[in-house]
Amino acid sequence: MPSKHSGSSHSSSSSSYSSSSRSSYSRPSSSRPSSHSSSSHSSYSSNRRSYNNRYYTTTPRARYNQPIGYYPRWSWLFMPSRRPRTYYCRNHTYVFYPQSWTDNSGRTYESGYYDENGKYYKDIALKNYDSLHEVMLKCDNCGYVINRNIDEDDITTCPNCGSEMNIVTNVDEFIAEDEAEKRRSFWKTLGTLLLGLGMPILLIGLLFTTLRARTHQNTNNTQIVQPAQTTKEKYLKKVDTNKYQLVSSQADKTIVYDANEDCYYDKETDMWLWYNTTVSPKVWQYWYEPISGDFGDYGWMEYDIYEKCWYVEADYNKWIKVPAAYDTSKLWYIND
Repeated sequence: MPSKHSGSSHSSSSSSYSSSSRSSYSRPSSSRPSSHSSSSHSSYSSNRRSYNNRYYTTTPRARYNQPIGYYPRWSWLFMPSRRPRTYYCRNHTYVFYPQSWTDNSGRTYESGYYDENGKYYKDIALKNYDSLHEVMLKCDNCGYVINRNIDEDDITTCPNCGSEMNIVTNVDEFIAEDEAEKRRSFWKTLGTLLLGLGMPILLIGLLFTTLRARTHQNTNNTQIVQPAQTTKEKYLKKVDTNKYQLVSSQADKTIVYDANEDCYYDKETDMWLWYNTTVSPKVWQYWYEPISGDFGDYGWMEYDIYEKCWYVEADYNKWIKVPAAYDTSKLWYIND
């Protein structure tokens, strides 16, 4: 007896039948689809770039006596505020360290700017065209200090006493920011955007996968049968020729449940019975080898109580009346 991989039903609730109106159902196939995995290969190229402004082309300056032991690069990913920045200027190339730190030898380095010779500057005013950015101004009259962006020819008065304020910050003409820093900033922004968009999708996907796995597990652990099918035996009472009815106690016929086949078996007629609960209305289906065996992977039968004849599944979703050449005298059905 083959597995019930094609357990469709020809049943209908109407009093007349046609093959086109019969509902169908296919049991899950036991075959394993072949899988194909492919790997993709991506490559990229990086180009050397020069940094230009209206006057200068920046070239890397050799660096000496540089600070050591700054926070490791991997920590910049989680704390972007630690990331150093490089500024190419007319006189020097500065690396700005936003946080102070102590190296392994115990030496402490202050936050600020370090040029290519390792000289430390607490503040640098970057001149960009005619503007000065983050300039420290000090009033010689009252000692008031402020930081602000100004134009090169501006005269700034002290907001405290009204006297003229002087620039006390080191000034250098800005040419370009390190292109690598710009690329990192771009990829950081892109990564943050993708992470923000991807996390909800990932969480939804994980939730869907978990629910699907649990549903699949519950399906595998639960037989798709009527509660009555979980009993080891069913008792039948004969109510007419080849017609039986389920009863609660032992009567004219007993069929025994076979867990391996997920079916009931009648030893007397050597017939298998399966209660198909996946169609509406639910229906008993029968496998009788002298007839069913001639239809290959199909062959499950049903009794039509309206037409008073047997149908057999001859092919996928194709039900036909059992041909007259077959002996159906030993067949019986349950009137449920």
